[in-house]
Amino acid sequence: MFIVYPFIYKPLNNNIFAILISCIVALQLGSFLVVLESFLSGTIELNSIAKFCTLMQIIHMPIGVLEGILSCVIYYVAKRISSKKMTVLCMILSVILAGLISGYASKKPDGLEWALLNINDSFIADLQNKITLMCVTIQNKCAFLSNIPGAFANLTGVLLVAVLMYFICLFMLQIVKNTGNAKI
Repeated sequence: MFIVYPFIYKPLNNNIFAILISCIVALQLGSFLVVLESFLSGTIELNSIAKFCTLMQIIHMPIGVLEGILSCVIYYVAKRISSKKMTVLCMILSVILAGLISGYASKKPDGLEWALLNINDSFIADLQNKITLMCVTIQNKCAFLSNIPGAFANLTGVLLVAVLMYFICLFMLQIVKNTGNAKI
């Protein structure tokens, strides 16, 4: 965001094309920086960096294009409907994503996991097994939705976040009213 907004989005005059290009560039830069961070932390070796970078760029390009297209659609729709309708639309989309699509997505490795699994580095496989075991242990101790079936747990999570955001917004509005400040 700190690189893409001033150097890509603003110069392209804040239009739909700028949104699409900004999303793609942001995803590509982010995935490149993950490769750099992985190398600097010692997670991947120097001889794996080119393959890892290529895999990360390949898997994140379609993600960036899809994110860009969706952002353009949201921008286009948001300009043409009221904020209340936009809120309802976003809530419906959240329920669809949480209830249907996330169940499929969580069973598949994400871009980083996919790229790490494809560089054939035994250190990565050992590290992934240790991290998975650690995460399962932590999740079993503190996740209160872990016994709920997948789609229902996702929907419950969306509902909890919506309620939390509602109360945060009420709190922020109260602060604005008490201070007399029109901007948050």
